[in-house]
Amino acid sequence: MEKISKDAIAKAAVEMNSMDGQKAAALAGAMRAEQPAVLQYLLNVGNDAFNEEEKKWFLYLGISVWRLMADNAGGKLSPVEPEAFDKQASGALDLVRYLKGEQDEETGKTVLKIIDESPQPDLLKYVLYAISVAGGNDAGEGERTVRSSSAVMMFFFLKILVDCLAAAAPSCAPQQK
Repeated sequence: MEKISKDAIAKAAVEMNSMDGQKAAALAGAMRAEQPAVLQYLLNVGNDAFNEEEKKWFLYLGISVWRLMADNAGGKLSPVEPEAFDKQASGALDLVRYLKGEQDEETGKTVLKIIDESPQPDLLKYVLYAISVAGGNDAGEGERTVRSSSAVMMFFFLKILVDCLAAAAPSCAPQQK
């Protein structure tokens, strides 16, 4: 799968943010038909850890990631099998547990290294940015949709999704650069 450009990500973000309820329902229906395991993953992963607002934000970001990757693959992603998530998660969940004990600076360095080594670095930068925006800011302006305690987990769950969808692309599986 080719890298998704910053321009394609920006364009898709604008489209997703301006989508009305009818279009959003149609997009969710398309996901249900094309990638039922992906939709199940988005609805169930983090269920015990995320609050209701975080679950909504995670679903929104997951649908955005799926749409971007499907468009980038010309709409030709093979259906992701449920087992693919477990396979991709095996290493990532150990890393999440490790990072929970690190200082924020070390967590940030590790996340940036993972992004740089990803086959879709710009997409993961968008995911990280969207999670941080939803996390509010230190000045206390605006409400926090994503608690800092959930942000790292959310990022890694979405990275697992990116890896699974990349493996479903017709031409390749995820490769390190």
